[in-house]
Amino acid sequence: MNKRGVSEVVSTILIVLLVIIAIGILWAVIGGFIRGKTGSIGEQTKCFSLDLEITSANYTTVISGTPPATTYRVGVKVRRNGGEDLSKIRVLINGEKQADETVTPDILGSQCYSYPGLTSIPTKVEIAGLIGETPCQNTLVEKTPVAA
Repeated sequence: MNKRGVSEVVSTILIVLLVIIAIGILWAVIGGFIRGKTGSIGEQTKCFSLDLEITSANYTTVISGTPPATTYRVGVKVRRNGGEDLSKIRVLINGEKQADETVTPDILGSQCYSYPGLTSIPTKVEIAGLIGETPCQNTLVEKTPVAA
């Protein structure tokens, strides 16, 4: 009887090649995932030194047009007490995003922002610092605006 098969050496080499290929595929998938997440971790680490506060939030009632329409203009003053890598400040009024402000206060400085044309009475103003495009959850600050 003629038995023909794969020798032990050839089968061992094939198994080793399959294992190397599997490791390469896993590394390509997992390595890309790890590299993508470490940038976000670095930005979140920078968030810890960032310190923002709303020093004032007020609104004025604006009545204009025919028939008269009532809108509200909100003014927000933000102070930056610390943190070096602030890219933007996200401003939310009544839970709705108004803007990602790129003009940010210097360290220990303040910046005023104005938002005209709101159709409902502002009851809550929130800000959050952004480093790159990553919002810093520890900088979320809330204040109730008062009528000016």
